[in-house]
Amino acid sequence: MEDVKLKQLLTIHPEHSSIVLCTIIIGGKYIVTGGKDAQINVYTLDGAKVRTLKGHQASICCLAVINDSLEGQLLASGSDHGCSSLVLWSISN
Repeated sequence: MEDVKLKQLLTIHPEHSSIVLCTIIIGGKYIVTGGKDAQINVYTLDGAKVRTLKGHQASICCLAVINDSLEGQLLASGSDHGCSSLVLWSISN
């Protein structure tokens, strides 16, 4: 088994009113966090907040990037209560 070495590069303090439940990196440019507060926050890789996405009524339990031939890249977010809500966000630079 190969020895994996990890080194802390940066600490980001996401602006959530509750705990962070999931995170994803988009395009090597942004870190996106989903929290128990039903918010999705977008940060640059150096930790500067870009924006807050609101569209859920419950905790964000999953985030994924979808490459769509018609729409380009999309961010999919799923919320709690049995992950019963899915929101698709258009990613544009």
